[in-house]
Parts: sequence; C-alpha cells; structure tokens
Amino acid sequence: MSRPSSTSTSRLKRAATAAVALALGGLAGVFGLELALRVAPIHAGMAYRSVDQASPVMLGVPGRHWVHSVGWTLFNPRTGRLNNLGFNDPQTYTGTGPVTAVLGDSYVEGLAVPYAETLQARLRRRVGDCTRVYGFGVSGTAPSDYVSYLHWARQRLNVRDAVVVLSDGDLWEATAPRPGMHHFVRRADGTVTLERTDRAGTTPLRDAINASKLFRYVHGNLGFNPVARLSEAFAKPAPDQEPAPVAWVVDAFLERLQAELPPSRVTLVIDADRESIVEAREPEYGPERALLIAKARARGFTVVDLDPAFRAHQARAGRKVDFSPLDGHWNGLGHQIAADNVAAAWTLSGRGPACAGDASAAALTKVSNPGPPRL
Repeated sequence: MSRPSSTSTSRLKRAATAAVALALGGLAGVFGLELALRVAPIHAGMAYRSVDQASPVMLGVPGRHWVHSVGWTLFNPRTGRLNNLGFNDPQTYTGTGPVTAVLGDSYVEGLAVPYAETLQARLRRRVGDCTRVYGFGVSGTAPSDYVSYLHWARQRLNVRDAVVVLSDGDLWEATAPRPGMHHFVRRADGTVTLERTDRAGTTPLRDAINASKLFRYVHGNLGFNPVARLSEAFAKPAPDQEPAPVAWVVDAFLERLQAELPPSRVTLVIDADRESIVEAREPEYGPERALLIAKARARGFTVVDLDPAFRAHQARAGRKVDFSPLDGHWNGLGHQIAADNVAAAWTLSGRGPACAGDASAAALTKVSNPGPPRL
C-alpha cells in the first residue's frame, strides 16, 4: 500500500492552514463588528412574557429597556423603559381612579416619538386630573387584541372610557392566528368566538442571542431572520385562503367593544391613506373602512376619521405627519392632529371622559374644548 506523497501532505496542510486562517479571520471580523455596534443604537424590540391561561394578553417585561431605530442607517434612534405592567408609558398603572384606555398597535405603543408627543400623552394633558390616560399599545396587535386588552385592563383598573386607534389592514389581521395574540373565528353555525394563541415568553437562550448587537442589527434593522428564511425554504406552501368576509369581522369587533363599555364611552380613531394624500391622488381604501365607520356610528360610537384632518393639513401646511418613506408611523405632528380631532369630536358630540360628568362645568369645558388644531 503506497503512502501519500510529501507533495500531497503539504497541500493538505496548506489547505487546512488556509481554512483555519479563514475561520479565525471570520470570527475576528464578527467580533470586530460586534464591538463596533456596541456603541450604536441598534433596534431592540420588547421582551415579552408568556401568554397562556394565567396571563392571557401579551405583556412586556416590567422595567426592561428598549431601543428603537429603523433600517441600516439607524434612523430615528430612541430609547425607553417599560412600566410596571410592561407597557411603554412612564406612568405606573395603579389606583382606583377613573382611567381612559388608549388602545392600538405600534401607533399607540409609540416607540417612534417621545412619550410627551404621543396621542395618549396629549389627551392626558387635555383632561388634566379628570381621568388618568393610560396607553395599551403593543406592536402587531389587531382589533381582536384591542378588545382583549380592554377586557384585561377593566379587570385590573377602573377603565371608564376608551380610545381605539385602527390602522390599515387591522380588520383582516383580526382573523389571523398570531403567537401571543387573539383572533376571531366564525363557526359553521355563524357564531363568532375569540381565540388565543399561546406563546412562550423570553428565555435565557433568547436573551443571550438578543444580547448580540450584530444579531439585532441583522434581524431588527435589516429585517433578515435566517431561521425564518430556512423554515420557509423547507415548508410546504400554504393553500390560498379566502379573505374573511368584512361584515362579520366588523360586527364581531363592535359587539365585543360594546360588551366592555357603552358606545358613548368609546372613541374610534381611523387612520388614513397618508401616502395618497401627499401624492394628491384617490385613497386606496378597502370596503371594510367605510363599513366600520358606518356601523360604528349607527351603534353610537364616536368615530374620528383622520382622512379629512390629514387632507386639510396637507392642503394648508404641507408638512409630513409621519416618518415616510423610511417609517410609516405618525410623527409628533401626526399624533397632535389625532389628539386635536379626538378632543374636537368630544366637543361636537358633547362627550368627554365619564369623570367629566362628575366634575364642574368648568372642568368639562377644559376637557372637551381644545380650541383649533395647532399646526
């Protein structure tokens, strides 16, 4: 049996040496990037607790710090800390006094603007001591979740009023199962149920992975998830599903809201197609938007349609109300216009937070007369 030649052995050694050098160089590069990113405001989303029977809604870990930035340029860097119940609000949610709950997805969560510029903070300043205004905003939630959070909040706090912010696509998402969230299901007999998809909370392994700034930059800022991409590559394509009929979703949402609070105590804030407004073209609204507005008003809910408000602002001032094109969330001006129009709607309808009826006429005027919108 012949032995390998010295030339072959030398080639193998050189190849092995090159491979080791390449691996060490790669590790050094990764380590260098990790160190370099340590001082950068890399996006770090919320750390959530488990969702199950004992804890039926998705809540952040109290006291956890968060970091917000968008895209590879780290646009609009912001930091903050979750409160005692795990929401992005500097207030401690406690006490027996009347509460106005502001519910929604990432628009209410408000990572893109300072707390003082959010819808809930602006409403809080308007009502003064009449009611506490607490934000219950969680990114990725839908109307099926908004009613779930409202029910959960009413079990723990004296919630007497609610402001619910709805954005594009919310009603369709309300029928989709999502980890840690709720969705509407329509049975064969026509009954509608609200079902929860449980979710495991943060783990030491997940915390260790998220501690890497490089991982967070690739995943959070660049939007690349290697695990999800690998799963998609091997997963069988899901069969096409018919979109959920609009009418029953709208009815299910409004009925659940009405089961929690009288319609006179609920204000719905409907976002607009802001891109079409800026581009001076016809908005691209689905039929569910008009149906929701009509049915909500017929039931007695206060409805704030932001399309006319944003359209009037664009014609008058032409200033952006969001962070487009990098981020579609409202900026401080967008939140201000929303708050101004909620207050104006309370004035026109003669409605304000329920506690205003217990106070003096002067207090009611203070609550429900915000004056002209400030631009």
